[in-house]
Amino acid sequence: MRAGTKRPGFWNRRDLGAGAAVLLAAGMWPSAGAADPAPRDTVLLQDLNAHYPQQCKRPMAGNTGATGLCLLVSINPKVSGDFRVRPYKDPRSGKPAADVPMPVNTVLALPPGDYEIFKATGIDSQNVAKVTVRENRVATVTTMTLRFKKTKPTVTYKIQRFQAVPGTNNGGCLAEFVNAGAHAYLPGNFLINPTNGGEQVNPKCELGGVTFNAVSGQGYTVKPGQVTEQVLTEAETYVHPNKVSALTSIAPAMHGISKIGWLTNWGSHQGIPNPDAKPHAALAFYGPGNYTYIVPFRFRRDAKACGLSLAQGLMPEAKLLTGCTFKQGRLSGFTVNKGSYFTYHNMYGIPGIAANNIRNAFTVENVNFKLPKGN
Repeated sequence: MRAGTKRPGFWNRRDLGAGAAVLLAAGMWPSAGAADPAPRDTVLLQDLNAHYPQQCKRPMAGNTGATGLCLLVSINPKVSGDFRVRPYKDPRSGKPAADVPMPVNTVLALPPGDYEIFKATGIDSQNVAKVTVRENRVATVTTMTLRFKKTKPTVTYKIQRFQAVPGTNNGGCLAEFVNAGAHAYLPGNFLINPTNGGEQVNPKCELGGVTFNAVSGQGYTVKPGQVTEQVLTEAETYVHPNKVSALTSIAPAMHGISKIGWLTNWGSHQGIPNPDAKPHAALAFYGPGNYTYIVPFRFRRDAKACGLSLAQGLMPEAKLLTGCTFKQGRLSGFTVNKGSYFTYHNMYGIPGIAANNIRNAFTVENVNFKLPKGN
């Protein structure tokens, strides 16, 4: 339920933040059949094939036995980022050690030991990458890349490190406000929102927005878009035939799953937005307390495996749905397999991401689900 990238106006970012927490606590998400709300502005991510050097430059020709550290950043697109490095010091033992500038794509000679790479300013000034340098070896850290698409009128994006609870993950409420260019960041989990940029002096921890993960060497183009909250009908959900037994459980939270939902094109469901500009089918798992986990997958009309979870974070593609049966051009049954999957969830009243385990496989029968478009 995604509609291009037209940008009629900024949506209230806290509508899916504090409001989401209240709705979750009260179990007051709209019931099936309720009217869909109007489209709202959001942020969409497109895969970016950022080009990184294959190896680090040596400060001196023939210096093959160097001991040190190298930070790789994209050279196409060319990125910005003022990185620093310092010896690791236990935070409980006083002030951090003195730092020096960290050159990019070039070996910095350092004695063996533990070090921290961070940025001089911005969201990575308190979010560090820890690395160990060993004798006669060069330790390499690879960044990730965000490129911001130019728009008219100009969109400013507020970027923060994802925090389940405001003030955690060493990030406080630090934010960066970006509207153009390509930028290097340390890998990890991010939260991004469109904003008018009016809170740059004392940024607040966002309670809603688009959450995503980026690993070393990965890149995204960030652009504005629109999304409509999706409300599923009974025909798009499945519960255990006896209406009581749990279908499975999801760990580590160990929430019993009593119901699943079928999203042919996941845009935003239960306040959880899809960050990917590319459409994906997804399976929603509903637990007690109105908690929801969403697993996007690649659909294919294959009886053996019709749903392959996406390779995300450090998790590979996996067979989420197997034993698929079809009837009159629709999906009539399948097995949901146990295993570890990259999930999007609303456990904290805000959109979150995590690796979660489906503890037990279960079979879905006698459904009449539409096939995702293009299949």
